[in-house]
Amino acid sequence: MTKVLVTGGAGSLGTCLLKLLNKSHDMDVTVLDNLSTGRRLNVPQNIELVPLDVLDARVDNIFDEEKFDVVIHLASQNCQEEAEEDPVDDAAVNILGALHILDNAKRIGAKKVIMASSKADEGQDSFNEVSKLAAENYCKLYEKLYGMGCTVIRFAKKREEEACARAILACIS
Repeated sequence: MTKVLVTGGAGSLGTCLLKLLNKSHDMDVTVLDNLSTGRRLNVPQNIELVPLDVLDARVDNIFDEEKFDVVIHLASQNCQEEAEEDPVDDAAVNILGALHILDNAKRIGAKKVIMASSKADEGQDSFNEVSKLAAENYCKLYEKLYGMGCTVIRFAKKREEEACARAILACIS
């Protein structure tokens, strides 16, 4: 049985992904979501929901207890306006949150990390784009330095959630 963690799994993309993962009988799925934008009702009853922020130190215990094989990192701050109002919070969630998840995945020996990102132009015209690209670069660096299987998938801002979920699912195998 493959143990899978989905951060941000109670959001719109996570909801579509959970429907697909729930159909697989060889995956034991846990969702980590602070429910700031996601909803508890979006997580099927047979999937464990851990209502914590990715920056919470207790996340370390979840990794220790569950020893995930695959980590799907969807949790992020996506609102351009909020990023402009509070770039420090944007960086904390998108960069430090990603690092916290990556470091825990490395520490427990997870086989794969799949990070969802948004399509960002090379111009990096917003704080949110800069923080997302920084998280992507950390993911690539963890793969290079530590041999972790890391995949970054960039999605357009306007996206078809089910197609995105299928793309993420394809990266697990």
